[in-house]
Amino acid sequence: FWVSMKRQTCASCSYRRSRCKADCPMAPYFPPNRPADFQNVNRHFGVANVLKIIKNLEPEHRDDAMRSIIWEAERRAKDPVR
Repeated sequence: FWVSMKRQTCASCSYRRSRCKADCPMAPYFPPNRPADFQNVNRHFGVANVLKIIKNLEPEHRDDAMRSIIWEAERRAKDPVR
């Protein structure tokens, strides 16, 4: 008897209604239970821009950069720049 352990679709892929591949670059930062984080980041920065930032950083700096991006997007959502 085999139990299949399927990884859930990340918030980014869920938003796009696409299959979340094992190498999805957004999955570590936008788990399925954090769709608001993804929506804020997408609204304020755009996925393409965030992916460019991630790709241009050394792997050891990506987590810190994404924490900053998510934090900034959350703050902008709460207090929009006019």
